Amino acid sequence: LKATCLGTSFTHQGGFCLVRTLILVARAMKCPCFQGVASTRGKHGSNKSTDDQKALQLEEEARAKLKAFQETKQRQDEETKRLRERELAAEKKKADEEAAALVKAEEDRIAEEQRKAAQQAEEQRRAEEKAKLQEEAERQRVAEAKRRADEAEAKRRFEEAEAKKKAEEEADAKKQAEEAEARHKAEEAAAAKRRAEEEEAAAKKRAEEAEAQRKAEEAAAAKRQAEEEAEAQRRKAAEEAAAAQRQAEEEAEAQRRKAAEEAAAAKRQAEEEEEAQRKAAEEAAAAKRRAEEEAEAQRRKAAEEAAAAQRQAEEEAEAQRLKAAAEEAAKKQAEEDAEAKRHALAKEEAERVAKQRKAEEEEKEQEAAAKKQAEEEAAAKQRAEAVAEARGKANEDVEKGKKFMDVVEQATQKNNGTEDPKKLLLRKAVEEAVAKKKAEQATEESQKKRGGGREPKKRASATPAASSVGEAKTWEVTGGKQGGIVVRSGKELSTPELERLACGAVVQELSREGNRLQFSLLSGKGPSEGW
Repeated sequence: LKATCLGTSFTHQGGFCLVRTLILVARAMKCPCFQGVASTRGKHGSNKSTDDQKALQLEEEARAKLKAFQETKQRQDEETKRLRERELAAEKKKADEEAAALVKAEEDRIAEEQRKAAQQAEEQRRAEEKAKLQEEAERQRVAEAKRRADEAEAKRRFEEAEAKKKAEEEADAKKQAEEAEARHKAEEAAAAKRRAEEEEAAAKKRAEEAEAQRKAEEAAAAKRQAEEEAEAQRRKAAEEAAAAQRQAEEEAEAQRRKAAEEAAAAKRQAEEEEEAQRKAAEEAAAAKRRAEEEAEAQRRKAAEEAAAAQRQAEEEAEAQRLKAAAEEAAKKQAEEDAEAKRHALAKEEAERVAKQRKAEEEEKEQEAAAKKQAEEEAAAKQRAEAVAEARGKANEDVEKGKKFMDVVEQATQKNNGTEDPKKLLLRKAVEEAVAKKKAEQATEESQKKRGGGREPKKRASATPAASSVGEAKTWEVTGGKQGGIVVRSGKELSTPELERLACGAVVQELSREGNRLQFSLLSGKGPSEGW
């Protein structure tokens, strides 16, 4: 109570009536420390003033401590928030670095696989080029053998023509000699003999014509037979080529060698037959022509076999090249599919890990915020109790002062039956102070009633904030600004997740176990109920 000290006020009055009044007051109060009117009066007044000052000082100290505590708490919250943001940034940076390292390792592995595949493709290409060069060399060798065979055949034909020309010349010379001898004999023979010779010559000519016709028919038949044999051999060679197509490259090489040997054997045989024909040419032109036809047929046969073998080898090489190309394309496609599958799996795994980490971080933040909120509520409750206690003491001091003034007033009235103006002023000041205190208390109670018993909202970094302290508490979600906070169907962390609770939603508390809250949605976006 901000009032003048009672001891000082009464000492200044100094009247006899006042002294008697103070004596009566002291006796009425039965003061144990009564050693004089002035001293007793001063002691009681100073004690009352000191208690009031102490109450005011305690209240001011409590307010100052509360304000300092709030400021310290705010600084701690801001520092915690900054530390948390730095930790989140560091964790995000670390996660980004790990993801980058994984991506780089995957890219290195893919590059290594691609390099190995390119190296294998290069080796296969070189093998194909080598096979092509070998095939080209074999074709050149076969063409060279064929050219040499053609040159030998042309030489043989030229020699045959020369031999034939020489034989014709010898035959002409012999014929001329015989004609000369015949003319000589004809001169001696009679005309009858010439006639007989003419008839004989006509008969011989007819016989020769018949013999020539027969030989021509035999040659045509032999030619048809050779063509049929050649056709049968071609069909047989085609069947053999179809069967040989399923064999390996070594068999083709053996067949080419065999064809070359057969060509060489045919060439040797042709030379032997040429020698025999040269010998037989002296005896009979017809036998020589037959041998020539047979040699020509054999040569054609050998050439056709060589050409068929070459075509077969080329077809086999082409089929193998196409098969290798198809296998390479299939292998490349399989590698691409496997690579795409690995990329998709790696991406899904990274997303799953990121989502799991995010959910764990959000749950940790919710737990930390709930714990922090509980601590703040406990601190606020302690502060409210301290303030209430200080107010109670102040009210007790006021009541004591009021009782003392009532006693003084009664004693004064008994003494002179009239009220002193100074005392009236003092009592009026005390009454005004008491009325002011009561008005303040009434104002605070009315404010609490208008607010529905709600306390100021307490914000958290990523979790809900309380908005009431009654039995049915309501909460406002202030965290999860990017996607909302995690909600589960049960209180255990292993239960399934539900729809996320959006920032700004208001929920009602149904039950609470530790730092887990069961709620019912009042407004906002999210599931109707959950933990």
